[in-house]
Amino acid sequence: MKYDLNTLFRLFSFLIVFSLSLFLAPYYYSGDQLLYNKAYENVRGLDIGSAWTAYDLVLKTSEIIHFIFIYVASPFISKNLLMSFMNGVLAYYATYSMQLLKTNTIIILWTVTLNYYFLVLYFAAERLKFAFLFIAIAFCWYLLKGMKSYKGHLFTGIAILSHIQILAFCSSIVSKEIFHLKRWNNFSWRPILITGTIGLCISLFLYDYVIEKIVIFYNMHDLTFKDIIPIFILLILSFRYSNWNVSVFFVFLPIIIGILLIGGDRLNMMGYFIFLYYACQFNKIGRAHV
Repeated sequence: MKYDLNTLFRLFSFLIVFSLSLFLAPYYYSGDQLLYNKAYENVRGLDIGSAWTAYDLVLKTSEIIHFIFIYVASPFISKNLLMSFMNGVLAYYATYSMQLLKTNTIIILWTVTLNYYFLVLYFAAERLKFAFLFIAIAFCWYLLKGMKSYKGHLFTGIAILSHIQILAFCSSIVSKEIFHLKRWNNFSWRPILITGTIGLCISLFLYDYVIEKIVIFYNMHDLTFKDIIPIFILLILSFRYSNWNVSVFFVFLPIIIGILLIGGDRLNMMGYFIFLYYACQFNKIGRAHV
């Protein structure tokens, strides 16, 4: 079987991140990892119903994808091996998506190995890691086949099931498409209808969980300039890197509203990855800010 250089580079990204994760994982065991480690041990060897009860008792979540992965893997391999492998797969598809955006290989390698938010996904935000993996796969399909890609919609749905926060990305897509309503010649209802329907159905399925999370974050939230400044910096840079395309504002609008309501802890991360999309397509100066 022959591989082109781009495929080999993606495999290299996988191996680098997998190896580094496997080496560093034993040294990162505090914070949320205490709960994730406990959940991994608790579900091992149980029937699926008992395993779900044990999982929910520890993590207090209704997002099922992370549970499925650890339930299947826990009898056979260690958690560090599983998560290191998933980190490598995330790096592979993140590399692939940036290659499709014609990003410089050095910038790609730096981003997937040393970028702060990628490190958060690799070691701290375990459930969110799965969501970003599936949204990265969906993004690759959208770049390859356009917004009508059914595989893209499928993986978007799996991403939402992995972590409800991915709805912020879906909201940004819908917001941008609504802005394009005035551009009737280029407009298609399909991205709005399919993405909106997927998000709505999953939100209804997880309604109680979503409302509970919103209430918790709202009650914890005390709006400060520290919450607002990062997203506006990312918005301004994205404007610049998109050649001042007004639609960028509508992409960021749901993220900004979310930050005003519940704070910028995770939503600023979403804003960063939207910025990354625009920066990867810009010139060398823009890519230097990645």
